[in-house]
Amino acid sequence: MPMAVRGPRLLAAGLLLALAAACGRAPPPPASGLEVEGGSLSFSAVQGQPAPPPPQTLVVRVDKDKAKRIGTGPAVGETADWFTARIDGEPPELKLVVSITRTTLPPGDYRAQLEVATGDAQENLLQTRPIELNYRVLFRP
Repeated sequence: MPMAVRGPRLLAAGLLLALAAACGRAPPPPASGLEVEGGSLSFSAVQGQPAPPPPQTLVVRVDKDKAKRIGTGPAVGETADWFTARIDGEPPELKLVVSITRTTLPPGDYRAQLEVATGDAQENLLQTRPIELNYRVLFRP
């Protein structure tokens, strides 16, 4: 059964993942049903540099017996357009991958909030976890 989250708390469509039995020895499921290791990511780039900074990842653990769908997207009201996010892997242990898409922003500090959310089979929102994103654009020397 594919996993996805749709709901009022997410502006972006959830990334579809297939639920599959974990091979080998999987870590125990999180007690809360959803855990994200770390709550923030920081990036920096020089304005106009040819390539954005490398993507960064956080580990996401999901209790697949409680959550049938998972997704990520900007928090409600978030207007930042300088990042993308996706979830890779299969439950119970997944990776949240965040990438910077623009180095052409004016120099300064930028902040955004991303959410990881789980839902049940009927697409009801179960839990969300906020992730703070910080992006520093430096003056070109």
